[in-house]
Amino acid sequence: MREKFPAGRPDFVGIEYHIARKILDQELIAWQPPGARFFGITMNLIEQKLVHHEDRTFDQPHVAVGCWSGPHLRAFKEEFESGLASGQLDIAEHEQKRQAAQIRYERTFWFDITKVFGAA
Repeated sequence: MREKFPAGRPDFVGIEYHIARKILDQELIAWQPPGARFFGITMNLIEQKLVHHEDRTFDQPHVAVGCWSGPHLRAFKEEFESGLASGQLDIAEHEQKRQAAQIRYERTFWFDITKVFGAA
């Protein structure tokens, strides 16, 4: 497999981000029971660093995750639609409540890249 890549160190960072996003999707959507799933999932890089431990090299992206629970998102959608229909929607207030209900946390992923990057 290695011979299919050019000489030097290939850049697998994009693949790492894709895998990290898939892990979040599994945890927040696929593995949740119906009615308890999360939506509007965002993932933003805070920091990324290489970690050398013993004879291994790890890439360590640290990300900020944001999402809303299904019940909250449905309630905000109903509030938005009914407020829009009645002409009583205060967009600033609605957005403030929506942002306050967003679940935010940070997560660090560890990718062993020893075979790609070389031993420490």
